[in-house]
Amino acid sequence: MNDRLNINTYKKQKKRKKLIRCIKWLIVAFGLCLLGIFIWVLLIKPQFYKDNSTGLLVSLSGDPIVDCTNSESKIVVLTNKELIFYSDKGTKLRTINHSAISPVINNCGDYIMLYEQGGTNYSIENNNNTILSETVENKIMLGKIAENGNIAIVTEDERYACSLTVYDKSANQIFKWNLAENLIVDLQFTNKGKGCVVATIGASEGFTKGVVYGLNFSQSRELFKTDIENSMPISIGLEGGYIHAVCDNKMVVMDKNGSKIKDIIYTQKLKQYVTTQNNYTVLLFGEEVKFNCNIVVYDKLGSIIGQIESNNNIRCIKSDGNNVLVLSDNSVICYNMKLETLSTHENKQSAVKLVYIGAFGYDISQNQINKFYIY
Repeated sequence: MNDRLNINTYKKQKKRKKLIRCIKWLIVAFGLCLLGIFIWVLLIKPQFYKDNSTGLLVSLSGDPIVDCTNSESKIVVLTNKELIFYSDKGTKLRTINHSAISPVINNCGDYIMLYEQGGTNYSIENNNNTILSETVENKIMLGKIAENGNIAIVTEDERYACSLTVYDKSANQIFKWNLAENLIVDLQFTNKGKGCVVATIGASEGFTKGVVYGLNFSQSRELFKTDIENSMPISIGLEGGYIHAVCDNKMVVMDKNGSKIKDIIYTQKLKQYVTTQNNYTVLLFGEEVKFNCNIVVYDKLGSIIGQIESNNNIRCIKSDGNNVLVLSDNSVICYNMKLETLSTHENKQSAVKLVYIGAFGYDISQNQINKFYIY
């Protein structure tokens, strides 16, 4: 009888100890949870929202803004005195002083090409250092850099209307092309920098004439030559294997071999344009005096996928083929490519330029950079 009582007592004590041990572990786990919540609320969460906060990001010197772009996840601001790299959190990474009267920047990936239009110097920069700095013989009209590091320089020439010279990333000449009559107004690289499509303007029998050429840097002759009658090309875009030649009075859609597919005749004056590398071209039409205007998005075949009217004075349009950002006197409106509104933000600081990286946009004035959510 006593043995049975002792066994029951032992079992009860064992269960009690096990219960106490479980309670202790629950208390410890609960304490760790409280500690985790404490660390998140007081330390991690404020930093998280600080890194992703919107509103004033950077105060600027007040120098006139010439241009802005992004270099991967960096914001690049070109003023009349400096080229400045910022992180997407607003940290100043690098400042480059320049003395160019007409400075121009072009970007591709992590490369920023800086040159003076009408000058003879150019450099390739990133947020860490100067990758290349060179001087050419004749005055520069246009400069572009490709993702493989190839550099295209269009210059004036005494014997020709202009010349296109292509260098590799070490500044070794790999291609030379001279135009006797037409002037090159824009070019886009093809095949990751191994060739390009070139838009030119000239005249024939007293009429303006555009010509689009296809070039391969390993060949001496043109791949194709396409005439665009009674139009003045302004920009060239490559849209998923198709070519968009944006002209003063129409947009011409061509296949990769230069064969014309469609002419899109404008019914209003072209005021701004954006050619993306993601199958879309965005055009802004309007009148000289009035603010009423139309924004139209075309796909690679020239079909309209989005169209809206606006009564605001539009200062700037940006698009990467995923979203369209429209800066007016009063606001920044973010759209998808169908021009459906994603978000609207007040233009408080009289911003003049836009940049965006991922889900965030940045409006830039002479005095500051503002950050906002696109969606």
